[in-house]
Parts: sequence; C-alpha cells; structure tokens
Amino acid sequence: MDIYNYSRKKKSKLTHVEGDYQFDLTYTIYSAEGLDNQNTFPGVTNRHYAVVSWTEPGSDLCTSVRRGAPNPIWKEGFRFPLNKDKNCRFLYVEVVRLNSRTEPGCSRGLVVVGRARIPLPEEVTREDQHGRFGLTRMVGSELMGEGHIFMSMRLEKPLPRPLAS
Repeated sequence: MDIYNYSRKKKSKLTHVEGDYQFDLTYTIYSAEGLDNQNTFPGVTNRHYAVVSWTEPGSDLCTSVRRGAPNPIWKEGFRFPLNKDKNCRFLYVEVVRLNSRTEPGCSRGLVVVGRARIPLPEEVTREDQHGRFGLTRMVGSELMGEGHIFMSMRLEKPLPRPLAS
C-alpha cells in the first residue's frame, strides 16, 4: 500500500459513485494523543502517522501523513455516502505508524498503533457530534488500551451524485 498516494486515489474513486444512498457520513479527524508511549516503546524513533478509516471493506479513506510524537494533528475532513442496503453502524479507525522497517512483522513499514470502532450517529443533524475515543492495540498477544483519537461526525442528507460516464 502506498499510503502517500492512498487518500488521493480513494477520494477520486468515491466522487463517482452509483447506487442508492440514504445518508452521507461527514467526519473530521482532529488529532490523536498518547501514541507509542515512550516507556512501553522506547525504540520507536520514526514517528510519522496517518489515520485509515472505513465503514465497510473497500470504502477506506486515509489522512495525510503527519509527524508527531506522541500527539499528531491532522484536522482533515471526509464525506462519503452510506449505502442503505448495507448495515453500516460503525466507523472503523486505525492509526498507523509509517516507515517502521525495524519492527518485527512489518515488512511494509506500517504498524497499527491504535484502532477504534466508533458508533455512527443515529440521526441526520446539522450539529457535529464531537468525541474523544479510546484506541486499543495488540502488544504481543494482549489487547491494550493506549491513546485516544479526537474527531467529530454527523449524518447528512446525500449530495447529488455525478453521473457515471
């Protein structure tokens, strides 16, 4: 996965969608805190992070890469349609560290440093629902809570979609 070009490629795909959509999910990823705790992970020297998010496989979007230890800031917004035939109830979020070639088991240089499953808003609204969501990560065979992600989201009526050519 080329994470540097990942978001541009996915965004252009998602602007030309077809189908029957009931809502648009609009969300903003602001920042994360407490990633790669220095006491737990003293060997981590390269701290470049991105956030990958999706509601169903194949609908994933990615922020730009940010340097920040242990609190990167993105302030990036996304909007995509939710298919009413799918039972989308959660936004899945993974914070990944890039260029981690020295860490065992990461031949592609990507390490998931935190993930969350965030319930989608239940109603269409003009107000963003802001939140601080706990992140978990696998350390060995244990699932640990480590860090948080700050974001907002809302459901909106869908925008008119361009016709496929």
